[in-house]
Amino acid sequence: ILYFFVFDWPENGKLGINGLTNKVVSAKFLANGKKVKSKNNSTGTTIFVGEKELDENATVIKMVVKGKVERQWSSKK
Repeated sequence: ILYFFVFDWPENGKLGINGLTNKVVSAKFLANGKKVKSKNNSTGTTIFVGEKELDENATVIKMVVKGKVERQWSSKK
């Protein structure tokens, strides 16, 4: 289980988590329990959070992933 505290809301409504390649089992906002869509690829995970934050200070997202979380580092600079 991972918790993401989002302080700076992405203007495009997409929160990128580089290096997190585990399969996402579920993701939801803690404030209201609403499910959040996500998509994995070879470089990380994108969480589609929408255009407006739920809390002006910080919005928390709870994510359940499959397997042990290991950061996948990119060798590109």
